[in-house]
Amino acid sequence: MAAIVGAVMTPKGGNGKTPIINHLARYAQIQGLDVLLLVTDKTSSTVEWLEDRKQFFEDGKIDTADFPNVEFMSLEDAEEYALKTSDEFDLILIDTQADFDEKSLSILRVIDLIIMPLKTGLENFRSAAKGVILIEEYKEKHGMDYPPLTVALNQVKSTLKLREMVKRLSEFNLSFYPTKTVDRGCYSDSYEAGQTIFDSYTQAKTKTKRDKLEKGHFEIRKLCQEIVEKMISIKGESNG
Repeated sequence: MAAIVGAVMTPKGGNGKTPIINHLARYAQIQGLDVLLLVTDKTSSTVEWLEDRKQFFEDGKIDTADFPNVEFMSLEDAEEYALKTSDEFDLILIDTQADFDEKSLSILRVIDLIIMPLKTGLENFRSAAKGVILIEEYKEKHGMDYPPLTVALNQVKSTLKLREMVKRLSEFNLSFYPTKTVDRGCYSDSYEAGQTIFDSYTQAKTKTKRDKLEKGHFEIRKLCQEIVEKMISIKGESNG
């Protein structure tokens, strides 16, 4: 069966795109899926992060350096590569550049689901709304009603302003994942240290740190679970 293909996309940097996709890739691997991560974002910190991960394992600071297969290439090559290797993996994830021009949006032709991470902030929400419009215009131009667009609220606090912004965005053809990440202090730290929240969870030495890690672990795991389940559901519908 062909792989499920998902792309993490955002029209503006700084919304947590790379940490989200790397945690998603590791989560899916832990669940037993054969995962391929294609990195097309030239500004991605994944290269340094993978080097740090290997060093942390060698220093005995984490129990495993396991991580899915990672390939670095241009967006154009990623389209072809995803099609060529589709039968070799269960899940293919594509880390795209923070740009929604015609060239970047061509990746829509080979994916099953768009995941757009979004942080709190008027500028971020305006950028997201513009990005949604560009995606819908591209799909209409090319006669596409696929792939669906979903939003992952990332590092946000539940406020009236947030609820108002979500309500406005919901008027577009998209859906929000039920779980949103709130307390991402430990999540960011683990990412920068060459770990995922799944690796660092057992490394806490104090109760305060353990409590923070436990909360962050729950949020990220739940969000990743929802995204994977969404992709599997959509793939099942398309095959049916």
